[in-house]
Amino acid sequence: MKRKSYLIGFAMLLLFGACDSDVAVKEVNGIPIVEKISFSEAEGVANHSLNEFGVSFFDAAVSEFSESDNVVVSPLSASLCVAMLANSADQEMEDAIMRVLGKPSLSVLNTTCNQLMRYLPSDVNGGELLLANSCWVAEGYDPLAAWKESMKKTYYADVYSIDFSKEQEIERINKWCGEKTNGLIPEVDFAFPENTVISLINVLYFNGKWDKKFNKDLTDVQSFYGRDRETKVSMMHMTGTLAVSKDDDFTAVELPMGNNRMRLYLPEEGVKVSDLVSRLSYAKIDNLSWEKANVELALPKFRADNSFEVSDIFHKLGLPTTCGLDKLGLYGDMPLAINQQTYTSIDEEGAKAAAVTTTGFATSTGGEFLEKVVLRFDRPFMYAIENSTTGTIIMMGVINNL
Repeated sequence: MKRKSYLIGFAMLLLFGACDSDVAVKEVNGIPIVEKISFSEAEGVANHSLNEFGVSFFDAAVSEFSESDNVVVSPLSASLCVAMLANSADQEMEDAIMRVLGKPSLSVLNTTCNQLMRYLPSDVNGGELLLANSCWVAEGYDPLAAWKESMKKTYYADVYSIDFSKEQEIERINKWCGEKTNGLIPEVDFAFPENTVISLINVLYFNGKWDKKFNKDLTDVQSFYGRDRETKVSMMHMTGTLAVSKDDDFTAVELPMGNNRMRLYLPEEGVKVSDLVSRLSYAKIDNLSWEKANVELALPKFRADNSFEVSDIFHKLGLPTTCGLDKLGLYGDMPLAINQQTYTSIDEEGAKAAAVTTTGFATSTGGEFLEKVVLRFDRPFMYAIENSTTGTIIMMGVINNL
């Protein structure tokens, strides 16, 4: 019987952009960090297209769940996965990825990944944004040198040798992920077939602090009227000047976190969260008008996490179900399997998030000014964590029940 061999790839919460300075101010996890960012014309177009892809991915993912489920995905982790896949796959898959991502060149995709990896950890308002990458190669396999050099140069990925058939060896990966995410993802939920050849892992740990923190003394127990049940939750309260945007379907509020932000979308009465998501596009989000308002905000503390297969979603968005990994020196069509594992939580201090996206292969060989706004997030709502400079979406989610 022929042995099946596998390639598994991991990615987590990466953004896309370009940097206008090569002067590193510090180094984090082997990545030289810079403080300024700007887009070339091509990179700006690529960044916009990646955000469009991210919102489409979120919409498709939400539609796969029940309307009673909480859903959290990482559009950026998904984007990085397909970007890394483009650097590994055959020409047919690379061309398909470029179409899905708005037809940037592979070189533009790589430079935007690299530059934004260097920029993102530079300012999180006293919090942390940690990026780390690695390649785990099965003993006895040696991918092409050009591919290894590309992963190291573009993604700062270290290479480790591993025996995927041994459970204690898999624990090395779990330990690495747990350390890099400060325990938010202590182990991956997806199995490593013992014939795995290569595993690509990219990890992000995000711990953003609100510019204006919620007063813990004001947090009380109130009802949350979920999709199919009422529960008691810890409700945080804040009154102050915040940016607000109003649409026919929702009212949104923005909570700054240094160079990042969390935007919360409260559907109008009679509008379901699922309908809100299905009507959204990145163009609509990007063109919202935000105005300062005096806001009375009530927001529940929450934690949401998911672990699910997203292969069909990627296929619906335009990726083939099989491909070769010619750039690694592994030839022949291989079925494509993609999974994502995510985590988000908020409290009076700020927001935390993490994600892992795996790609696996097997082969037989507009708003108005509001003077006063009262926003009570005591019913299902949508949220997004974004980078304020690039507008890139880090996480998106819906809360239907608590």
